[in-house]
Amino acid sequence: MAGQWSSAQRNGAARSASRNARPFCVAENDGVVCGFAFGGKILWTGLSTSSEVSSLYLLEAIKRRGVGRALFGRLLAELARRGFTSTGLWVLTGNLPARRFYEAMGGRTGDTRIERKDEVVLDEIAYLWDDLAAAGPSRG
Repeated sequence: MAGQWSSAQRNGAARSASRNARPFCVAENDGVVCGFAFGGKILWTGLSTSSEVSSLYLLEAIKRRGVGRALFGRLLAELARRGFTSTGLWVLTGNLPARRFYEAMGGRTGDTRIERKDEVVLDEIAYLWDDLAAAGPSRG
C-alpha cells in the first residue's frame, strides 16, 4: 500500500524528533503508520505563539474517522506538557477541509501571508491556540 512507513523509517523519524526536542506523534492502523504530527519551538517566522505545529498528515483512507482529532489532541497535550503555553500553524487559505478541522479543534484565525518560492505562490492563514491548557475540540 502506498504511504506505508517501514519500522526503520518510523524509528528514524522518532529519533530525529527526539534529537531536536520536538514532539512527534504517530497514528498507526494495524501496525502501519497512517498519520503523524510534529511540533515544538518556533522554527518558521510569523507566529506570535510560544510553539508551532510544523506538520500534521493523515493518509486519505483514514480521514474522517477521529484519528486526526486524537493525533492533534495528543500533540497539543504534549506541547503543553513541555511547558509551551500557546501554539500556531500555517495552512493554505484555500484548503477549506483543513481550515474547518483546525476551527473544530478550537483554533482561531490569525494573520495571513503570501509566501513565494520560485514560481510557486502560497497564500496562507495562521491558526492559533492561545491557551494550550484549554486547547482541544470546540464544543457545540
